[in-house]
Amino acid sequence: MKRKAILLAASPENNPIPGVFSDLTAFYSFLRSNPGGAWEPEEIICENDSTRDQILKFVVEAKDAEYTLVYFAGHGEIIKTELPWPETRMLLSSGQTILEREINSGSPRCTLIMDCCRRLPEQDDAKLLIKISMLLEHGEGVAEFRNIYQKALAAAETGLVKLFSTEIGGSAADTHSFTQHLLNETNIWTSKNRGILYLGDAVELAKHSMKRENPQQQPEYRGGRRLRHFPFAVQI
Repeated sequence: MKRKAILLAASPENNPIPGVFSDLTAFYSFLRSNPGGAWEPEEIICENDSTRDQILKFVVEAKDAEYTLVYFAGHGEIIKTELPWPETRMLLSSGQTILEREINSGSPRCTLIMDCCRRLPEQDDAKLLIKISMLLEHGEGVAEFRNIYQKALAAAETGLVKLFSTEIGGSAADTHSFTQHLLNETNIWTSKNRGILYLGDAVELAKHSMKRENPQQQPEYRGGRRLRHFPFAVQI
């Protein structure tokens, strides 16, 4: 299965959130790790402070993928457009904006992870929940990890899945970002379990972790009524 990941982070000069760059690096390292699916570098676009045109170009490049994962870390807001439901509008460093529908490549299987609506700059690297050193790159068994991840993707129902760092009307004003909680809890899970950690279950782990630190923030997983979900991590 051809897959593509588009990882983005934006920290506008007039309202900087430098923690997004640590999150971007951590997410890239996670995807490269065996538990993260052992993605190859050529399968991943990882960019800081991209313009709107650059992001749209990345999305077009992913149109022929069978599975696309798009991750955005930065400022965002929920707005009402001409659609009958609200949308997330992400704020780019260039002063431009981009809507959640515009980062959907239209791939048969697609995951959008929007860790935005942030208010506070997160902690410095010394206080991160998840250390990059904890997310090891390829080791032994790469082919087996990739195979299990690929099979889980193929078995999952097609369609679009969305992950939001907070519910509509909420804000991500915690000390640690949703990404930090998500990756840290996933790392803990893979250290204790074998098998497949699906996206919805990973979000639930992060949600429980965040309740101890910032109970008002409620991450959301919108996976529809599917019975077979996309994998987030695997362990053998």
